[in-house]
Amino acid sequence: MTTVQYVFDHIAARLESPEFQRTYAQKPQDFSRQRKVGLVSLMSIILNRLVLTTTVELSNFLHHHLPAVTSYTKQSFSEARQKLDPHAFVDLNETLVRHWYAANDYTVIGGRIPVAIDGSTLEIPNTAKLREVYGETGGKQAPGLARAQMSHAYDVANGICLSAVLDRYDASERDLALRNMQAVYGLVPQSLPILWLFDRGYPGLAFCTQIERMGAQFFMRVKESFYLEEFAQVAKDGWLTLVVTKRRAQKLARGHGPASPRDQDHFGQWEPGNFDYQCAGHIAAL
Repeated sequence: MTTVQYVFDHIAARLESPEFQRTYAQKPQDFSRQRKVGLVSLMSIILNRLVLTTTVELSNFLHHHLPAVTSYTKQSFSEARQKLDPHAFVDLNETLVRHWYAANDYTVIGGRIPVAIDGSTLEIPNTAKLREVYGETGGKQAPGLARAQMSHAYDVANGICLSAVLDRYDASERDLALRNMQAVYGLVPQSLPILWLFDRGYPGLAFCTQIERMGAQFFMRVKESFYLEEFAQVAKDGWLTLVVTKRRAQKLARGHGPASPRDQDHFGQWEPGNFDYQCAGHIAAL
Protein backbone atom coordinates (compact mmCIF):
# COMPACT_ATOMS: atom_id res chain seq x y z
CA MET A 1 0.00 0.00 0.00
CA THR A 2 1.33 3.44 -0.92
CA THR A 3 1.53 6.25 1.60
CA VAL A 4 -1.14 8.20 -0.28
CA GLN A 5 -3.51 5.22 -0.21
CA TYR A 6 -2.77 4.67 3.50
CA VAL A 7 -3.54 8.30 4.32
CA PHE A 8 -6.70 8.51 2.24
CA ASP A 9 -8.02 5.25 3.69
CA HIS A 10 -7.82 6.88 7.13
CA ILE A 11 -9.45 10.06 5.83
CA ALA A 12 -12.29 8.04 4.31
CA ALA A 13 -12.75 6.06 7.54
CA ARG A 14 -12.88 9.28 9.56
CA LEU A 15 -15.28 10.94 7.14
CA GLU A 16 -17.67 7.97 7.12
CA SER A 17 -17.65 7.39 10.88
CA PRO A 18 -20.89 8.06 12.82
CA GLU A 19 -18.90 10.05 15.38
CA PHE A 20 -17.72 12.45 12.67
CA GLN A 21 -21.31 13.03 11.54
CA ARG A 22 -22.52 13.64 15.11
CA THR A 23 -19.69 16.07 15.80
CA TYR A 24 -19.99 18.25 12.71
CA ALA A 25 -23.72 18.40 12.08
CA GLN A 26 -24.96 21.80 13.24
CA LYS A 27 -28.00 20.15 14.85
CA PRO A 28 -28.48 16.54 16.05
CA GLN A 29 -31.17 15.93 13.45
CA ASP A 30 -29.06 17.20 10.53
CA PHE A 31 -27.92 14.43 8.15
CA SER A 32 -29.77 11.87 10.29
CA ARG A 33 -32.16 10.85 7.52
CA GLN A 34 -31.25 9.17 4.26
CA ARG A 35 -31.11 11.89 1.63
CA LYS A 36 -30.10 12.17 -1.99
CA VAL A 37 -26.78 13.70 -0.98
CA GLY A 38 -25.56 12.89 2.52
CA LEU A 39 -22.72 14.32 4.60
CA VAL A 40 -19.97 12.34 2.85
CA SER A 41 -21.15 13.33 -0.62
CA LEU A 42 -21.67 16.94 0.45
CA MET A 43 -18.11 17.26 1.70
CA SER A 44 -16.81 15.46 -1.38
CA ILE A 45 -18.53 18.02 -3.60
CA ILE A 46 -17.00 20.91 -1.65
CA LEU A 47 -13.53 19.32 -1.61
CA ASN A 48 -13.78 18.69 -5.35
CA ARG A 49 -12.91 22.36 -5.91
CA LEU A 50 -15.82 24.34 -7.27
CA VAL A 51 -14.29 26.22 -10.20
CA LEU A 52 -17.23 26.23 -12.60
CA THR A 53 -20.72 27.42 -11.78
CA THR A 54 -22.32 25.60 -8.86
CA THR A 55 -25.02 24.13 -11.12
CA VAL A 56 -22.45 22.68 -13.54
CA GLU A 57 -20.27 21.33 -10.75
CA LEU A 58 -23.22 19.60 -9.10
CA SER A 59 -24.28 18.06 -12.40
CA ASN A 60 -20.75 16.79 -13.09
CA PHE A 61 -20.41 15.30 -9.61
CA LEU A 62 -23.74 13.50 -9.78
CA HIS A 63 -22.91 12.16 -13.24
CA HIS A 64 -19.58 10.67 -12.14
CA HIS A 65 -20.25 9.66 -8.54
CA LEU A 66 -24.01 9.51 -7.89
CA PRO A 67 -25.61 8.45 -11.19
CA ALA A 68 -28.74 7.23 -9.36
CA VAL A 69 -29.46 10.83 -8.26
CA THR A 70 -31.11 12.52 -11.21
CA SER A 71 -31.42 16.02 -9.76
CA TYR A 72 -29.91 18.09 -6.97
CA THR A 73 -30.57 21.82 -7.01
CA LYS A 74 -28.26 24.67 -6.13
CA GLN A 75 -30.70 25.65 -3.35
CA SER A 76 -30.60 22.14 -1.84
CA PHE A 77 -26.79 22.26 -1.90
CA SER A 78 -26.76 25.67 -0.21
CA GLU A 79 -29.18 24.51 2.50
CA ALA A 80 -27.10 21.38 3.13
CA ARG A 81 -23.90 23.42 3.53
CA GLN A 82 -25.55 25.47 6.27
CA LYS A 83 -26.05 22.26 8.27
CA LEU A 84 -22.33 21.49 8.21
CA ASP A 85 -19.89 22.75 10.85
CA PRO A 86 -16.87 24.06 8.88
CA HIS A 87 -14.51 22.65 11.52
CA ALA A 88 -15.11 19.32 9.78
CA PHE A 89 -12.51 20.33 7.20
CA VAL A 90 -9.98 21.16 9.92
CA ASP A 91 -10.57 17.69 11.36
CA LEU A 92 -9.93 16.02 7.99
CA ASN A 93 -6.74 18.02 7.43
CA GLU A 94 -5.48 17.06 10.88
CA THR A 95 -6.26 13.42 10.05
CA LEU A 96 -4.21 13.76 6.87
CA VAL A 97 -1.25 15.36 8.66
CA ARG A 98 -1.14 12.86 11.53
CA HIS A 99 -1.24 9.80 9.28
CA TRP A 100 1.16 11.24 6.72
CA TYR A 101 3.93 11.46 9.29
CA ALA A 102 2.85 8.24 11.00
CA ALA A 103 3.56 6.45 7.71
CA ASN A 104 7.27 7.41 8.03
CA ASP A 105 7.47 8.19 4.31
CA TYR A 106 8.35 11.86 4.31
CA THR A 107 11.27 14.05 3.28
CA VAL A 108 13.49 15.82 5.80
CA ILE A 109 16.28 18.33 5.24
CA GLY A 110 19.17 18.18 7.66
CA GLY A 111 17.14 15.88 9.89
CA ARG A 112 14.28 18.39 10.18
CA ILE A 113 11.10 19.19 8.32
CA PRO A 114 11.20 22.80 7.08
CA VAL A 115 7.89 24.50 7.85
CA ALA A 116 7.26 27.95 6.40
CA ILE A 117 4.71 30.29 7.97
CA ASP A 118 3.24 33.21 6.09
CA GLY A 119 0.07 35.23 6.11
CA SER A 120 -2.07 37.30 3.82
CA THR A 121 -5.15 39.49 3.72
CA LEU A 122 -8.13 37.82 2.07
CA GLU A 123 -11.02 39.36 0.21
CA ILE A 124 -14.22 37.73 1.52
CA PRO A 125 -17.89 38.20 0.56
CA ASN A 126 -18.82 41.74 1.45
CA THR A 127 -21.81 41.05 3.71
CA ALA A 128 -22.80 42.92 6.85
CA LYS A 129 -22.28 39.80 8.98
CA LEU A 130 -18.77 39.15 7.67
CA ARG A 131 -17.83 42.81 8.13
CA GLU A 132 -18.98 42.50 11.73
CA VAL A 133 -17.13 39.23 12.41
CA TYR A 134 -13.90 39.81 10.48
CA GLY A 135 -13.66 43.56 10.10
CA GLU A 136 -13.45 45.82 7.11
CA THR A 137 -11.11 48.12 5.28
CA GLY A 138 -11.09 51.72 6.36
CA GLY A 139 -9.05 53.36 3.63
CA LYS A 140 -10.33 56.05 1.30
CA GLN A 141 -9.84 53.94 -1.82
CA ALA A 142 -12.02 51.00 -0.73
CA PRO A 143 -13.94 51.85 2.47
CA GLY A 144 -16.17 49.31 4.10
CA LEU A 145 -15.04 46.15 2.28
CA ALA A 146 -14.99 42.90 4.26
CA ARG A 147 -11.50 41.49 4.72
CA ALA A 148 -9.91 38.75 6.84
CA GLN A 149 -6.39 37.89 7.92
CA MET A 150 -5.12 34.37 7.28
CA SER A 151 -1.96 32.50 8.18
CA HIS A 152 -0.80 29.02 7.31
CA ALA A 153 2.06 26.65 8.12
CA TYR A 154 3.36 24.70 5.12
CA ASP A 155 5.79 21.76 5.02
CA VAL A 156 7.84 22.88 2.02
CA ALA A 157 9.69 19.57 1.68
CA ASN A 158 6.54 17.44 1.48
CA GLY A 159 4.04 19.89 0.03
CA ILE A 160 1.52 19.69 2.88
CA CYS A 161 -0.43 22.46 4.58
CA LEU A 162 -0.13 21.53 8.25
CA SER A 163 -2.30 24.25 9.78
CA ALA A 164 -4.20 27.36 8.78
CA VAL A 165 -6.08 29.99 10.75
CA LEU A 166 -8.48 32.73 9.70
CA ASP A 167 -9.03 35.74 11.94
CA ARG A 168 -10.04 39.37 11.93
CA TYR A 169 -8.62 41.77 9.38
CA ASP A 170 -6.71 43.63 12.12
CA ALA A 171 -5.24 40.48 13.73
CA SER A 172 -1.48 40.29 14.20
CA GLU A 173 0.34 37.99 11.78
CA ARG A 174 2.73 37.08 14.57
CA ASP A 175 -0.10 36.02 16.88
CA LEU A 176 -1.56 33.89 14.09
CA ALA A 177 1.87 32.36 13.47
CA LEU A 178 2.11 31.34 17.13
CA ARG A 179 -1.31 29.70 16.92
CA ASN A 180 -0.18 27.76 13.86
CA MET A 181 2.98 26.64 15.62
CA GLN A 182 1.03 25.36 18.61
CA ALA A 183 -1.34 23.47 16.30
CA VAL A 184 1.52 21.86 14.35
CA TYR A 185 3.28 20.73 17.51
CA GLY A 186 0.08 18.89 18.41
CA LEU A 187 0.02 17.06 15.06
CA VAL A 188 3.62 16.18 14.21
CA PRO A 189 5.44 13.47 16.24
CA GLN A 190 7.57 14.98 19.01
CA SER A 191 10.52 12.94 17.77
CA LEU A 192 10.50 14.86 14.48
CA PRO A 193 12.35 18.21 14.74
CA ILE A 194 10.95 21.23 12.91
CA LEU A 195 12.84 24.15 11.42
CA TRP A 196 10.49 27.14 11.21
CA LEU A 197 10.93 29.57 8.31
CA PHE A 198 9.75 33.19 8.43
CA ASP A 199 9.91 36.07 5.97
CA ARG A 200 10.81 39.71 6.62
CA GLY A 201 7.54 40.68 8.27
CA TYR A 202 8.09 38.51 11.35
CA PRO A 203 11.47 39.37 12.99
CA GLY A 204 11.15 41.24 16.26
CA LEU A 205 12.42 40.88 19.79
CA ALA A 206 9.08 39.91 21.33
CA PHE A 207 8.26 37.35 18.66
CA CYS A 208 11.75 35.80 18.66
CA THR A 209 11.65 35.53 22.45
CA GLN A 210 8.25 33.88 22.41
CA ILE A 211 9.22 31.17 19.94
CA GLU A 212 12.53 30.64 21.75
CA ARG A 213 10.53 29.93 24.90
CA MET A 214 8.69 27.25 22.93
CA GLY A 215 12.03 25.55 22.30
CA ALA A 216 11.65 26.15 18.58
CA GLN A 217 14.45 26.35 16.04
CA PHE A 218 13.86 28.98 13.41
CA PHE A 219 15.30 30.80 10.45
CA MET A 220 14.22 34.33 9.58
CA ARG A 221 14.88 36.52 6.61
CA VAL A 222 15.62 40.02 7.88
CA LYS A 223 16.48 43.44 6.57
CA GLU A 224 19.95 44.81 7.29
CA SER A 225 18.26 47.56 9.31
CA PHE A 226 17.14 44.91 11.82
CA TYR A 227 18.70 45.89 15.20
CA LEU A 228 21.48 47.90 13.57
CA GLU A 229 23.77 48.02 16.59
CA GLU A 230 23.84 44.26 17.11
CA PHE A 231 23.71 43.44 13.43
CA ALA A 232 26.81 45.53 12.73
CA GLN A 233 28.82 43.21 14.99
CA VAL A 234 28.15 40.00 13.07
CA ALA A 235 29.13 38.81 9.63
CA LYS A 236 26.72 37.34 7.13
CA ASP A 237 25.44 33.95 8.27
CA GLY A 238 26.72 34.78 11.77
CA TRP A 239 24.99 34.54 15.12
CA LEU A 240 23.03 37.51 16.39
CA THR A 241 22.17 37.79 20.07
CA LEU A 242 19.31 40.08 21.02
CA VAL A 243 19.44 41.10 24.66
CA VAL A 244 16.35 42.14 26.61
CA THR A 245 17.78 45.34 28.06
CA LYS A 246 15.93 47.37 30.68
CA ARG A 247 14.70 49.84 28.05
CA ARG A 248 13.46 47.07 25.77
CA ALA A 249 11.80 45.20 28.61
CA GLN A 250 9.91 48.33 29.61
CA LYS A 251 8.79 48.84 26.01
CA LEU A 252 7.58 45.25 25.80
CA ALA A 253 5.75 45.59 29.11
CA ARG A 254 3.88 48.63 27.78
CA GLY A 255 2.12 46.53 25.19
CA HIS A 256 4.57 45.09 22.68
CA GLY A 257 4.59 41.62 24.18
CA PRO A 258 1.85 38.97 23.92
CA ALA A 259 -1.25 40.57 22.48
CA SER A 260 -3.94 38.61 24.28
CA PRO A 261 -4.61 36.68 27.51
CA ARG A 262 -4.44 33.51 25.41
CA ASP A 263 -0.83 34.22 24.47
CA GLN A 264 0.08 35.41 27.96
CA ASP A 265 -0.98 32.01 29.29
CA HIS A 266 1.60 30.40 27.04
CA PHE A 267 4.44 32.91 27.18
CA GLY A 268 4.10 34.87 30.41
CA GLN A 269 4.10 38.66 30.73
CA TRP A 270 6.87 41.15 30.18
CA GLU A 271 8.15 42.61 33.44
CA PRO A 272 10.70 45.42 33.68
CA GLY A 273 13.72 44.12 35.57
CA ASN A 274 13.75 40.66 34.00
CA PHE A 275 16.82 41.31 31.86
CA ASP A 276 18.72 38.02 31.87
CA TYR A 277 16.89 36.34 28.99
CA GLN A 278 18.56 36.36 25.60
CA CYS A 279 17.08 35.46 22.27
CA ALA A 280 19.59 33.98 19.83
CA GLY A 281 18.78 32.97 16.29
CA HIS A 282 20.73 32.24 13.12
CA ILE A 283 20.40 35.36 11.00
CA ALA A 284 21.36 35.49 7.34
CA ALA A 285 21.63 38.94 5.77
CA LEU A 286 19.86 38.32 2.46
